[in-house]
Amino acid sequence: MKFLDQEKRRQLLNERHSCKMFDSHYEFSSEELEEIAEIARLSPSSYNTQPWRFVMVTNKDVKKQIAAHSYFNEEMIKSASALMVVCPLRPSELLPHSHYMQNLYPESYKGVL
Repeated sequence: MKFLDQEKRRQLLNERHSCKMFDSHYEFSSEELEEIAEIARLSPSSYNTQPWRFVMVTNKDVKKQIAAHSYFNEEMIKSASALMVVCPLRPSELLPHSHYMQNLYPESYKGVL
């Protein structure tokens, strides 16, 4: 594994920021949204469980419904051209004998059930 040198790490950390303003006129292609969701899905997680799902929302009415439950972020949600909703898996999906875990680690469950 190749590590970034200290200066490059510092530069990356100093340049990161949260987006507060969005171009509401930009329309993401379905390919762009799929790529963004795939990159997010592959984010590091404990034991590589990836205990999340992502839903991409572009429908204005659905964004308004979500915004109504998002304190202090209503306008940002409504003005964004697309919204990625992060959905955690239910705790029961992470139990050892859940279908999710069996599909994630099929070699570990051979002959168990």
